[in-house]
Amino acid sequence: MKFSISNVFLPSLLTLFSLHLQAQWVWESLGKPMNDSLIEGILVDPVDEKILYATNIESGLYISRDGGMTWSHPLKAAGLNVESFQIDPSNPTKLYAGLLNELYFSADQGMHWEVIYTCPETIRSILVSKKDGSIFIAPQTASTNKPGIYKSEDGGKKFNLLPFGVSTNYLLCWDIEEDPTTGALYVAVELADHPQPYNPPFFRSLDGGKHWDETSGILPWHGLKLQVDPVDHSVYYLLERGGLYKSSDQAGTWDLVSYAYGFYMVLDPINPERIWVGDDIRFGDGGAYFSGNSGNSFTPIGPAGVSASYLSLNKNSTNLYVASYGSGIWRTAVPDLDAADKWVTTTADSGPNSLR
Repeated sequence: MKFSISNVFLPSLLTLFSLHLQAQWVWESLGKPMNDSLIEGILVDPVDEKILYATNIESGLYISRDGGMTWSHPLKAAGLNVESFQIDPSNPTKLYAGLLNELYFSADQGMHWEVIYTCPETIRSILVSKKDGSIFIAPQTASTNKPGIYKSEDGGKKFNLLPFGVSTNYLLCWDIEEDPTTGALYVAVELADHPQPYNPPFFRSLDGGKHWDETSGILPWHGLKLQVDPVDHSVYYLLERGGLYKSSDQAGTWDLVSYAYGFYMVLDPINPERIWVGDDIRFGDGGAYFSGNSGNSFTPIGPAGVSASYLSLNKNSTNLYVASYGSGIWRTAVPDLDAADKWVTTTADSGPNSLR
């Protein structure tokens, strides 16, 4: 005998499933680092989860070595973008921080710092390669420089410019990501002056930055965050409150996955079908949203009523951290999603402003 659920009861059933999933996410506030309420970024040490790094573009870097109970403030300067602070994935004791045009380095998890390089341009994002340890700096390009990124193969002592091969300038390179297997590089770009018609570029390199392709294609807007699936090499690009796009051919072409409205995202490298997106309460509903089906649909998971400005997972993807502009640091344990993922249902008719 075949059973079916009528359309009359389907919305109520979906609501129950959504609440079932949402109720599993229990959030804990870790407070505000040294009472700084304007935290924008958070990274978790991949070896020792008690070590947390929080950033504020106006006041610099904060470090906690006891899981957020107490904090130090080793870098007290403006200009630290959320993507311009990075942990060396091969040696987490090494840290890199770009404050304005100066690259700071620490060899002891932030206890001591030194400036190792002065970039000709403002640093917007940094990448430390998992493949070969190279350091990449993606800047805000000036009017007198060839647009491109900078690469160091000697630990940051010397950098060489890798030009994009375009004449367009005033590029804000918000994020640079790498496929750790193939070494392909991807750069998310905003045009600072938003010329009309607005067609921001997207750059990829399949040879470590020697040659670049502009592959924006159908992308209608710029984004702040990229993620690469380490298993099937798909590239995900979250436009700035403009939807989630995916490429299955190394950013050669793009498809709109869903109308996920947010600013930053994180992809689970252990379970890459799982994606979290964070929204800012100043521009939308705020909070974090979860997808268990590669971004095809999202469910709100909290924390309610606050911004989820940046998201970070611990090494085992068992805890999710959120930097909340205005509300400090939040943490939740990632529940057992093997069964819960099945209840996340595509809701393509929810409208352009819905993550659900």
